[in-house]
Amino acid sequence: MTQKLDRRTRYTRSVIKQSFLELLQKYPFPKVTVTAICKKAEITRATFYLHYMDIYALLDAILEEALHLSENTNPDKSLADLLYQASQSNEGDSFIKNNYTMLPVCQRIADSPCYQALFSDKTLGPYILEYIFTHEKAQMISFLQNQLQIDATLAENLYLFLVSGAFTINQHHKWKKDESWFQIQAMLLRLIYHGIQGLKK
Repeated sequence: MTQKLDRRTRYTRSVIKQSFLELLQKYPFPKVTVTAICKKAEITRATFYLHYMDIYALLDAILEEALHLSENTNPDKSLADLLYQASQSNEGDSFIKNNYTMLPVCQRIADSPCYQALFSDKTLGPYILEYIFTHEKAQMISFLQNQLQIDATLAENLYLFLVSGAFTINQHHKWKKDESWFQIQAMLLRLIYHGIQGLKK
């Protein structure tokens, strides 16, 4: 019975998420309502609120799913390796293409077609940026503190600067990974690496 309930719960949540994302392809976020989601998902409002407190709780669940927060088991080592290898590589933007999976999750977040409407919605930009910043803050502050021997406040502000810049570039490119995007990423990784080395001195 428990297994059936779990399966039903997963199915219902999946239908709710899918309905929300499909509506977002047609309407801006402020126009998407719980009523519209329920109608599209063919569920009652009571069923929606059984699973999500409100539309922002649903949005958070989708963002958590998109970020794959538990995917990278050692983000500090991965990012340190990526920055170093990018600074030493003569491949230019080809290095990023060949090592794409090493990029931070926030750079790969909109790759799935089902999430593109989410990240293309300009009204959601500040909310998504704050979500990414909050959920990756702890590991990135630790990384920057270890690399630069600075206090947590400085590390937090440096990370905010970096993640805001990366997010803005992705928005500017409409979350598409074209040739220009890869060139910019290669340049920025070298800039960040040499900036960290300069600050160490």
